[in-house]
Amino acid sequence: MTDQALDNAILKEVASGNRPAAPTRSRADVQHRLRVSERRACRVLGQWRATPRHQALVRDDEPRLVTRLIALASDYGRYEYRRVTALFHREG
Repeated sequence: MTDQALDNAILKEVASGNRPAAPTRSRADVQHRLRVSERRACRVLGQWRATPRHQALVRDDEPRLVTRLIALASDYGRYEYRRVTALFHREG
């Protein structure tokens, strides 16, 4: 296949799904079905190659911190986010 034909085949493969797939999954499916490299699949799909490798870090105390920030924002409704954040940091 020529490069242009292969690129078109990759795009058709992704567009043929009934619902939009997650970027990581669509890239992996294209790689597996059409036997193309990760670089090529990501380039044609317009993704960064680091996208499938990035894992979001969620801290253990995240829900508690978010709850407290929401409570401060509710108590001080007219304050902007910077002032609410400053109050939050003063609390420790």
